[in-house]
Amino acid sequence: MAEAPGPKVTYGAEVPEIQIVDAYQLPQSDRYTAVGQFDVDIDFYIASPTDTPRYTLRYGLRYNYSPITGYAEYQDMLHLQRTGDGAYYVAIYPHKPTDAVPRFATLGDGYIIKTSGAFGIDYSFLSATRAEASGEGAFFHGTAGPIQDRESGLLLALGARGEVRYERYGLSAKAACAMRVLPDRLVVELPADHPRTQIRVTAPGTWKLHGATDGLTLQVRGSTHLLLVPAGIRAVTLGHN
Repeated sequence: MAEAPGPKVTYGAEVPEIQIVDAYQLPQSDRYTAVGQFDVDIDFYIASPTDTPRYTLRYGLRYNYSPITGYAEYQDMLHLQRTGDGAYYVAIYPHKPTDAVPRFATLGDGYIIKTSGAFGIDYSFLSATRAEASGEGAFFHGTAGPIQDRESGLLLALGARGEVRYERYGLSAKAACAMRVLPDRLVVELPADHPRTQIRVTAPGTWKLHGATDGLTLQVRGSTHLLLVPAGIRAVTLGHN
């Protein structure tokens, strides 16, 4: 279950721009907006840790060398503290001050950040060690992977060995890859330097290979489609059978 979000906190605008400011504690929250330079602000959503103090400070200088002699640059830091070693899971979203910003929530015992807005919905999974997490129809196993649910189509991806599923679609592989679900085809994408590999695609209906490539094979077992992909193949397209 996602916890109720804390109040959104804006910092960086309440002190003079060109001034070093000692560290001070921010109000406790999981959502902060840093007022930035060049008319760009940054939103931080902190999925974990959830109960540690948050501090900020400002540091900067005025340059004394050409071609920027006299130019001053000061930056605000967001400092998350914890008593021991551990991982931090934070979403960072830069935006214009007048832009609509997305909504954030934490799912899957802290392993999944849900980001939603006019663009659609993202589910982002990240873990320092192999883990399993699920929420709202999204399932992840491994260490890293996103789901993007857009009006234009669906994307399932893995940053490393693992499995990702969303509603009726799934992707399982021993290395990084992605699958785009489009109205008339499935496109599996791989990194340029991948070795010969096996990828399992789950999708409703029966699909077939679009185009022939030496060494590329497909086995269909119901809704499971097993691909054997030769080294160096960057994309595999499946069309309706």
